[in-house]
This record gives sequence, C-alpha cells and structure tokens, in this order.
Amino acid sequence: MNIKIRVCMLASLATLATACANTELQHDETETFAPRITSDGSKLFSYQLDTPSGGAPSTRLVFDANESTDTNTAPEMARYSAEDEKQHIEVRVIALLEKKLSVTAYCREGYVLSQRDIGFSRSVVTGECRETATDQDRQQFGNSAH
Repeated sequence: MNIKIRVCMLASLATLATACANTELQHDETETFAPRITSDGSKLFSYQLDTPSGGAPSTRLVFDANESTDTNTAPEMARYSAEDEKQHIEVRVIALLEKKLSVTAYCREGYVLSQRDIGFSRSVVTGECRETATDQDRQQFGNSAH
C-alpha cells in the first residue's frame, strides 16, 4: 500500500477514534439542547455546542510511526487541514447530540438532521425525530430548552 495513503488512513482513524471517545464536554464548552413540539406532533430540536477557545485550527503534521527513521531523509507526513478539523468537530458534535438524545429519550425511534452548521467555536445542528410526540413528551419537553 502506498505510504501516503497509509499515513492518511492512520490520521483519519486516529481522528475518528478520538472524536468517538470524547463525548464529554470540555471545561470551556457549553451545550444547548432546545426541543420543540409542534401542534401537529412533530418533534423538532436544535443542538448547539459553543467552544470559546476553539479559534482557528492549527496545521498539524502527522508522522507515520512505522516508517524507518533514517536521519538523512524527511519522514513521510500528511497535512491535517481545516477541513479535517471541521470533520473532526462534526463527528464530535453528532456524538454529543446522540448522547443528549439518549439521556433525554427525546428521539426514541431515531432522527433526521435538517441543518448542520459546523464551526470552530460554535456548531449548530437541527433536526426532527422520526416519531410523533406522545402526551408524556408534551408534558416533559413542551417548548422549553434543556
């Protein structure tokens, strides 16, 4: 397998593993979950993650640890771009949303996302649950933010 492809695959897997394992809020992050039940029983939601220290992404170099370390040649490396960082953020935001939906039991039969606005310091996703609201849902969630 081409070394550059292998380096990119390793970087992608590392990013995915980190995002999946990190479903806890960091010290400076805040989340807002806003469920809304319409008069026809549709269950809508908005999830927002604010990361004030997010700022602009830094360029990272990923080195292949399996490559020989000949000091006369530069190691193979791949750039970790702003788009890679946004993908990492999106995976994490979706994981945090799914944790929130699981804890609140708001979308018991799944959901469909209608909008994704992923940023370095603020990300917002909106969607709709697959099931309609029950009387218990209306009592528990009404139109207030959680």
